[in-house]
Amino acid sequence: MASAREKLSQLGLWDDEVPKLSHDAIVLWAYENAQHLVQSYLTTFPKRDYNNPFSEQWSASVIVNNSGIPLKDLPPLPEKPVRLHGRKTIEQVIEQYPEHANGRSLPRILGYGDLLLTWSAPRVEWDNEQWHVSFRDAGRLLIEAKTVMPSLGELMRQLNLYRLVYPDVVVVSPDASYQELLFDQGVHFIPYRMDI
Repeated sequence: MASAREKLSQLGLWDDEVPKLSHDAIVLWAYENAQHLVQSYLTTFPKRDYNNPFSEQWSASVIVNNSGIPLKDLPPLPEKPVRLHGRKTIEQVIEQYPEHANGRSLPRILGYGDLLLTWSAPRVEWDNEQWHVSFRDAGRLLIEAKTVMPSLGELMRQLNLYRLVYPDVVVVSPDASYQELLFDQGVHFIPYRMDI
C-alpha cells in the first residue's frame, strides 16, 4: 500500500521545497506580513473585497439597525477598527469533502497550503441603547511560497487544485517569472522582499 507521501507525489503535489530553509524564510516573512498580503490582494482584486476590512468608513452592508429609527437620528457610529483580526495557520491541510451516493462525505487531502490567513470583518449593531462592534468571518487567503518557480503547468495544476477549496490564492516568491500570467489566472503574486 502506498504511503500518503507517495500518493501525493503520484498526483504531483509533494512539495520538495518544504524542507528548504529558504522556503521557511518566505513562509515566515508572509506570516509576519499577513496584513500587507491581505491588503495587497484586496487592492489587486477589489471585487473580492470582503466588507472592506481596511476602510476607515463603515459600509452600509455592515451597519445593523433594527430599531426603526433613521440612522441620522442615532448617536454617531463608533470608530471602525481597521486592523486585521484573524488567524494564521502554517501548513494548512487542504481537504475536499466529495459527496458520495449514500450521503456520506469523507475528506480527501488535496495538499498542504504553506500559510492560510483567515480574518473577520467588523460590523456594528444598534441595540436600542448603544452601538456594539462585533466581528464575523469575512475572508480566507491561501499563501503559496516558492523559492523558485516550478514549470508553469506544475504550478497551475497545484494552484487550481487548491482553489477548489480556497479560491483566493497568493504566490510569494523572489522569482517573478509568471507574475502577469498568474494575474490573468486570478492569482495574486507578491514578490518576496525582506524590506517590507
